[in-house]
Amino acid sequence: MPHYSINVQGDYLERISKARPVQAIAELIWNALDADATKVEVEIETTPLETIGTIVVRDNGHGIPYADASVLFSQLGGSWKHGGHRSKTKNRMLHGQEGKGRFKAFALGRVVDWHVIYDNGNGELFRYKISMLSGFLQRVDISDEERIDSIGAVPGVEVRISEIEHGWKSESETVEQSFTEIFALYLTDYTDVSISLQGKKLDPKSVIKNQIHLSLPKILVDAEEYEAELVIVEWDVKAERSLYLCDANGFPLTKTSNRFHIGLNFNSQPIYVLYTSVYCTMKVRLIWLK
Repeated sequence: MPHYSINVQGDYLERISKARPVQAIAELIWNALDADATKVEVEIETTPLETIGTIVVRDNGHGIPYADASVLFSQLGGSWKHGGHRSKTKNRMLHGQEGKGRFKAFALGRVVDWHVIYDNGNGELFRYKISMLSGFLQRVDISDEERIDSIGAVPGVEVRISEIEHGWKSESETVEQSFTEIFALYLTDYTDVSISLQGKKLDPKSVIKNQIHLSLPKILVDAEEYEAELVIVEWDVKAERSLYLCDANGFPLTKTSNRFHIGLNFNSQPIYVLYTSVYCTMKVRLIWLK
């Protein structure tokens, strides 16, 4: 099995691998969504002693071509997302761009394996495995690839985290609520996506209390008029402050500053949407229609 070295200092890798368990799993889910997955499954497997044995995050995204794996995993900042704002095939907003999210897995356990299936562009599927250990974060092992002939195989990535850190015990209701809060807006905007925990799909409606649509006067920008609509989303939970630019369908294009006062550059896009939180209990969405 060939191995590669990550070209950064070990103490830096240790710092970026720190996260709370829910945040660490969320980063792996974001990676799947950035890879245009429409289905993400999280499974927390327990041992006979009722401790957590393995955490699995499985998706049906486009996977990682074998030729790209050594570069993507041996260089921070070498992510295919670097410098981009939209996903490859579905034009979704990207969550991460520096390739750091995968290292959050080591906040969960000592051993992380990525089982990858990808399409080579000719309709042929291949699989291989990427392995890393928390004690040797600068080393990446990548297996040889092999062609898959089995019926029903689809592209995607299964991340398996084992030798779980002691002290974290998952209570499914608490974890489910946390994930629902994190991904509620994304699941509302991208209705073709499902995220499940222990076989149960997250329901964004469970944390959104109410939505109000308000028509606003037309907005004049660079001698052009834009129709405006304000959508206020009231939450049943404390929401993260955030600000996004979105397309005609309300799908986020990019996440920007958390402040209300920002410079806007339309870049020939006819429609933009802004939404942010008010007092951390409401979301405000401002839709500009050309």
